[in-house]
Amino acid sequence: MLPLDPQRLVDSLAQAVDCILIDRLNYSGRIRYLYKKQHLERYLNEAYFEESAKTIEDLGNMRDITVEAVF
Repeated sequence: MLPLDPQRLVDSLAQAVDCILIDRLNYSGRIRYLYKKQHLERYLNEAYFEESAKTIEDLGNMRDITVEAVF
């Protein structure tokens, strides 16, 4: 999952989709380096993925959008 605002994502997709699939981003050494260089390490954390996925799922459910984590 790339860094994102879950509310903004669901709002922007709500009129266009009936299902959202969520997956982890595979962090090769190069991606980890770029994230750290930009001070984005918090997005490499498992907790970020789990919290964001849960928020997206909750927001999607409120709009009758199926949300599935495919990790």
